[in-house]
Amino acid sequence: MAGRRLLSVEGADQLRAVSRDLRKHGQGTAVRRRMVGELKKGANDLVRAERAAVLALPSKGQNARRGRRSLRRSVATATVSTVRTVAKDPRVSVRIDPSRMPEGQANLPAYMNAERRFERWRHPVFGTRKYVTQRATPWFYATARPLEESLQRRMVDVISGVAQEIERG
Repeated sequence: MAGRRLLSVEGADQLRAVSRDLRKHGQGTAVRRRMVGELKKGANDLVRAERAAVLALPSKGQNARRGRRSLRRSVATATVSTVRTVAKDPRVSVRIDPSRMPEGQANLPAYMNAERRFERWRHPVFGTRKYVTQRATPWFYATARPLEESLQRRMVDVISGVAQEIERG
């Protein structure tokens, strides 16, 4: 999971062209700031949906009874969005940032979502030397798929609006 994008909505060609035009026309700062803000709003809708989905995963509530922060809450907090408008690699992405997870738990979101290389989630039973295999309940892509098309449409609308504003001068 470390640094890997789980979902990325890319309108690279359009975003690249708008970024280039912004630099050419010297209107960059204000228009770019507004464009990034609008793109971020769209990505935040998906972040909220992902956070709600991970918090809704089944749990026995062992951590809460012991006064510890739940793994689901840690994953929800680590879910972030990024907007980049640089010409070579423009994108809007939503991911789980491993650096925002508690120490020693950076890979747990990958195990929870049954990502490649992380399908088998084995851990020791508290206080014993016995290991158990825990089943994952994948949620990330299942939550993102229904929202992906509307998010892409919103991104294209924002980029088109900025492009029209540039053309008007």
